Amino acid sequence: MTEFSIDHELPASAERVWALVVSDEFNAELYARVEVDREVVSEREEAGLVRRVVRSTSRRQLPAFVKKLLGGDLGFVERIEWRRGETRLALAVEPTIMARRTRFASTLSVEPLGEGRSRRVFSGSIAVDLPIVGRRVEQGAVRDMRRIHDLAAQMMRERLV
Repeated sequence: MTEFSIDHELPASAERVWALVVSDEFNAELYARVEVDREVVSEREEAGLVRRVVRSTSRRQLPAFVKKLLGGDLGFVERIEWRRGETRLALAVEPTIMARRTRFASTLSVEPLGEGRSRRVFSGSIAVDLPIVGRRVEQGAVRDMRRIHDLAAQMMRERLV
């Protein structure tokens, strides 16, 4: 299992940053920039608890032999939950390939730092149960997540100025 924490300080209040975190428009633009097609499958709210399911598919093509070996395209389903008025969400991710061998759980939070600043923190763990290469797959996934969250922070800074 590989644990991770990716944090960025942002020049805005936690409320302004959080509004971008849960913005479907912002997330659609982010995913498009990292070449991932994204579809909100469902969203419902009960007593202030928002549950959203998003299906995403990478536009990056796997080599044909890898695709055949793994049994599909590179994609994932995100199950996101957060309570209105709070600045923390839970995110479970299930890949479309090797789902039975992968466990991924994380949280994303926004912490106020005072004086119009906040910190966005994405943390959790990923475990890929594959002999010999599982740890390398986990580390590669964390590198990809860091790249995407660095881009998200950059996009947020552009909007928050």
